[in-house]
Amino acid sequence: ILEPLIERNHQWMRKLIVAPDFETLSHVLMQALEDFMHGIYARGFNCYHPHVGKILDYVALHYNEQLTLDQIASKIGISVSRVAHLVKQHTGKTVWQHLMRVRIAKARQLLESTDDQCSQIALATGFCDQSYFTKHFRRLTGATPARYRNSFSGPVPASKTAS
Repeated sequence: ILEPLIERNHQWMRKLIVAPDFETLSHVLMQALEDFMHGIYARGFNCYHPHVGKILDYVALHYNEQLTLDQIASKIGISVSRVAHLVKQHTGKTVWQHLMRVRIAKARQLLESTDDQCSQIALATGFCDQSYFTKHFRRLTGATPARYRNSFSGPVPASKTAS
């Protein structure tokens, strides 16, 4: 369970190392802390409840689909109201808040690692249109997708990752 968190930690460290200025460094650090805390809270402490773990895993695997609570409940084998209640009770967030965070995290990754257009990334991450994607991306990250992409200068040079 901790391996994905450790890998994400390494990814964030690489981004911190290449931050070109203090503003970008601060922005990346805030995102890294938020991502880490969300990961620890959502998965680390709540893996004790088997249904919550299954629900979050299902959302993480099917984030790019138009999910419904009925679909999730059917796959997990519990009622819709139980899905909603368990996730909120054990994580403090709704299923849709988790879904949105997963989608935005994947969008961040695509913005950093590809040259795909924002409209393509919106569709690839389960958003029905670019304006809805931009609205939620800005709400969760504080930047538009284009500005977010521009805040990264590219891949980490090999000489910086060797240490």
